[in-house]
Amino acid sequence: MAQMHTKAVASDSPLNRDGLCILSLDGGGVRGLSTLLIIKALMGKVNAERRKNGQSAVKPCELFDLIGGTSTGGIIAIMLGRLEMDVDECIEKYTNMFETIFGKKGLPVNLLGKIKGRFDSTVLEECINRILRERGLPEGALLNDGEERCKVVVCAKASELTTTVLLRSYTSDDALNNILATICEAARATSAASSFFEPVTIGPRGRKYVDGGLGANNPVEQLWNEAQSIWCHDGATELSALLKCFVSIGTGNPGRKPIAEGSLKFFSQTLVGIATQTEDTAKIFVTRHRLLYETKRYFRFNVQQGLQGVGLEEYKAAGLIDAATAEYMDGQESKSAAHECAVNLQQKHLHKAITFIPFAQNDGLVNRDDIFKALDQLLASLSCNRSVALWGLGGCGKTQIALEYAYRRQRETSCSIFWVHADSEATFTLDYTKIARVAGISPDLKGEDLLEVVRQWIEQQKDWLLILDNADDLRMFKTTYSNSQMQAATGPELFRFVPKSRTGTILWTSRDGSILDNILGTKHGVEVGAMTSDQSWDLFRELSGRDNTEPSEEEDRLLLELLERLPLAISQAAAYIRRTKISVQQYLKFFYESEGRKSALLSHEFQDPYRPQVPNSIMHTWLISMKQIAEESPCGEKILKTIAFFDNKGLPFELIRASAGSTFSEDEVLLATSRLCEFSFFQGQRAVGEDLPTYEQHRLTHLVTRRALNRTQISSFSGDAISVIGDLFPTGTHETWSDCALYLPHALKAAAWKEADRYKDEAPGLFTRIGRYYWEQGRSDKAEQLEVEVLKLRKEVLGAKHPDTIRAIANLASTWWQQGRSDEAEQLGVEVLELQKEVLGAKHPDTSTV
Repeated sequence: MAQMHTKAVASDSPLNRDGLCILSLDGGGVRGLSTLLIIKALMGKVNAERRKNGQSAVKPCELFDLIGGTSTGGIIAIMLGRLEMDVDECIEKYTNMFETIFGKKGLPVNLLGKIKGRFDSTVLEECINRILRERGLPEGALLNDGEERCKVVVCAKASELTTTVLLRSYTSDDALNNILATICEAARATSAASSFFEPVTIGPRGRKYVDGGLGANNPVEQLWNEAQSIWCHDGATELSALLKCFVSIGTGNPGRKPIAEGSLKFFSQTLVGIATQTEDTAKIFVTRHRLLYETKRYFRFNVQQGLQGVGLEEYKAAGLIDAATAEYMDGQESKSAAHECAVNLQQKHLHKAITFIPFAQNDGLVNRDDIFKALDQLLASLSCNRSVALWGLGGCGKTQIALEYAYRRQRETSCSIFWVHADSEATFTLDYTKIARVAGISPDLKGEDLLEVVRQWIEQQKDWLLILDNADDLRMFKTTYSNSQMQAATGPELFRFVPKSRTGTILWTSRDGSILDNILGTKHGVEVGAMTSDQSWDLFRELSGRDNTEPSEEEDRLLLELLERLPLAISQAAAYIRRTKISVQQYLKFFYESEGRKSALLSHEFQDPYRPQVPNSIMHTWLISMKQIAEESPCGEKILKTIAFFDNKGLPFELIRASAGSTFSEDEVLLATSRLCEFSFFQGQRAVGEDLPTYEQHRLTHLVTRRALNRTQISSFSGDAISVIGDLFPTGTHETWSDCALYLPHALKAAAWKEADRYKDEAPGLFTRIGRYYWEQGRSDKAEQLEVEVLKLRKEVLGAKHPDTIRAIANLASTWWQQGRSDEAEQLGVEVLELQKEVLGAKHPDTSTV
């Protein structure tokens, strides 16, 4: 149809900027390829115009507010609108699909002479399901999945009433006509021409549907009426006043001959009638809406010559369809109409992505592809509830990863980004208030009313990412329960103000791994641990500002291992080295100098542009989490502070249970320990069989826990540690060697704290058992050191003549005999004998055995 337009709407009018754009697609079997080629030509012109104006390219789903179609036009509408394909991908999928479907056919009638589908409907279903799987969707994905996107409607015919019905990707106000169909069912229903595919049954009451082309092969009237019901339902506004551009595309004029040979009435009359009705509908629509046509707001494209006689199923005619369509679009009238249509569509103001990020992109970020890959895979696996968390120990780099992810999404898509600080109710509310200003929400709204309106506004955005950073106190979002007392810990419950629309993604960052169990779901998280060796080295080199030619790689890597390859600790050390201009070798010397010097280095504050308002030392960062542990789990606090005086690796559950004390049950200890794991203070190893788990701790968290204690607390908890390990360490005889080896590192660490209260009372017994273990193994030098200390403590506490002191002298004498120091051993033996006589008497059994 020639486009004889006489005038157009002013280009700067609100209608041109914000008016509705509708795309209507005829049915026509494989000739739908012509439809797609025309769309490709139009979109090419639209995007060329956009590039001239410095705008990015768009897809049909981003340009049109409503896409509808019948039969294969319906399938194309689903691909472009619901599946959001670009035109090239749609052409590829469409062509492959129909080559597969129409490659094999059968007779058009059954033995009784009734029309039946000549093509296998299951092949069509498999083609559609394959497309869904390739796009990461389940086979049962609904046409209307509740997400806000380009609206899609396809026409089908209810076989019971022979009326045209609409299957929608959105919810209509007419509740009785909201047919809950899957994408596959909708595609089958709109394309189930009686001679090609069997009817499809949809819904619990088994309603049957056949090809919509039998009633509305050119669905312009159906789309017009549907658009009126969507946007003009109040009756106060005419659709023509809202409509910017209505594009109708046919599948080529097939001529007026029967489309397929044979004597069947269906082929000789009905299908010819469909072709006639399609063109008549186009003419009637122009007559009824002359103003749209004259103001260049309605366009009809349909190949007039070259496709006569091409059957609906003749997939081998793709070359002919391509050539005929190209010739048509190259005609002067079509070329002029296409240009006018493209100019019209290009003027539409599309959804503009909003960026609300408080930090600039970190150009010096070390790429942690392992984390980004895991995050991408996790999000791709979620068809709904796209809410995931990056969780891990404070200082492991969660915020930096989230920031980089936000900028990647912004760069790759037209996604709106919203960054909300979630460390307190105040910062959460403040950032929501800032978003409200960006959104133009009334400044009169306050409190929960504002939070609710912002939530709704974010949900209405077409594509969005919300980052909730530092959501460490989950009590802010949901009621939680104390592990030790099982009492509800109520808070503001901000979770109800977190958006839940399927058009968006929420990325949480949290130190608390229980966010998975309590808020998101057990599989909705990626744990962020230490960097790899290469990543940590790259980060240190970048931040320390050191010349890469400096021959200090070995020292650098040693320092990075001491810092557990944690980004915040590395940043802190690099800042200190850069500021003081010392070498890594000198820094290592300071680090090894004493625990106090090491603590001072870990407490050193430095400027971080991504954390400008909070202390940035690793020590301060972890103290925040320790404070939270203390508030919600007294059992966890007791364990953490006692374990700090043992070795940080190979912590058996028995040691942890004893460290908690007799106040707490085994279940409470298990729950408290799991809580420490959720905060990444412990790392657990899964138990095997009937064994209980074992644990370990980062060296630096071990140190920070101790340095957070005052002198009185150090004395108390180190005393508890000596008492605990004293009770657990075996006698040292051969049959207890395996347990001795398990507890030995912890016993030696605990025994090193001489300022512990009860040290003089508890240490001698522990040293005696450790010494016996060493003695039994032939390590007499180690045994001697401990026995000398035992003797010293026994004399100091009990006196020289106490039986325990005498026994300590005898043990040392035995060790000297084992070492071959017979003269010294003999002197001690005489001393023991004299003391025994004096204290116990000459005839006492213990005296006679000396």
